Amino acid sequence: MKLSPSPETHEARSPWLGIRLPLDVVIAPARAFPEIAASREWLTAYALIVASGLAAVAWSAPALRHLAGVVHPPFGAAGRPAAEIVEAGNALIADAALQQLLTPLFAIGLTAMVLTTIARFKGQATPFRVYLALATNCLVPTIFGNLVTGAAVALHPAASYHDLRAFNVAAPDNLALFASSSNPKEVGFLGSFDIFTLWSTILLAFGFAATTPVKVSTALAVSFSITLALATYFTFSS
Repeated sequence: MKLSPSPETHEARSPWLGIRLPLDVVIAPARAFPEIAASREWLTAYALIVASGLAAVAWSAPALRHLAGVVHPPFGAAGRPAAEIVEAGNALIADAALQQLLTPLFAIGLTAMVLTTIARFKGQATPFRVYLALATNCLVPTIFGNLVTGAAVALHPAASYHDLRAFNVAAPDNLALFASSSNPKEVGFLGSFDIFTLWSTILLAFGFAATTPVKVSTALAVSFSITLALATYFTFSS
C-alpha cells in the first residue's frame, strides 16, 4: 500500500520533525518515508547539506588556493604573477562555495520534477512538494560525504595537491581513483560517484517505491538514471 499523507498526520506532527527527519532517513528510513510524505519537510535537510558543503570548502581552502596556481586556466597556471594566483584562488573558493548552495538545489528540483512526472503517468496525484521533500532528505548521506572529503583534504599539506585528481581522491571513496590525472573531465565525472552518493541514490529509490505505485526495480532504475544524468550535466556543463 502506497503512502498517502493525511491532514490528521500532517497536523499532529512534532514541531521537531524537521530536525528529526534527517536523522531518521539515515537510521530508520522505513519510518522516515511516511513522515516525509506527510510533513513535506525539506528546508532543514537542505540547510544541513549546504552547511556541510560550506564547511568542506572552508577546510579545503588552502588546497584550493594552491591548486589555483597549478591547474589550467581560468583559475590559474604556473608562471602567473602571484597577485593573479591569489585572486584566482579566491575566485575558486567563492565558486566552490556558490556550488554548495546551488548544486543541491538544482539536483533536488530536477529529481522532484522527474518523480512527479512519473507519478502522474502512473495516475497518482502526489504533490510536487512530497517529492521535493523526498529528494532533499534522501541527499542527507551526502552530508557525511562533504565532511569526510573536507577533513581528508585538510589532513594533507596543501602543497601535495598537484592536480585535480589528487584533490578528488584525498578521501578514496569515489571512482576518480580510476581517472587519468591529465583528464579533468574524467576526474570530475568519476569523482561524482562515491559511496555516499550511492547511499543517497538507493535511499531515493526505496523512498520513491514507498510513495508511488512502481516496482523497486523500476525505482532503482529511475534513481540511478537521475544520478548519472546529474553527474553528466555537472561535469560537461562547466
